[in-house]
Amino acid sequence: MAAPYKPGHVLTLRQESTPTLGYELRVQILEVFEPFTLSCVMRVWLDEDGQDPSEAVLKLYDRRFATQLREDQKIDPWSAQHESAYLEFIRTGQVNEFLNKL
Repeated sequence: MAAPYKPGHVLTLRQESTPTLGYELRVQILEVFEPFTLSCVMRVWLDEDGQDPSEAVLKLYDRRFATQLREDQKIDPWSAQHESAYLEFIRTGQVNEFLNKL
């Protein structure tokens, strides 16, 4: 599976930890640092309302592209089957038991 992070793409990042204070930030990808290891790292352009435009480095954890972690743990590359199993794990609440044991 190829990563969707490419120069020129725009990402909308959401901070939703407090429902009444939801916050969105749009960033345009300028450069991608590959290969990805534990997270996806890219140089982005920030253009927030009321702020001077600026560049930043975005380090984004995306379970699909944690290449080094998958190699270190001898786990196959992410697939549609992995995604389905992961979502089912979340939906059924099994993740709660896993996290409690962890």
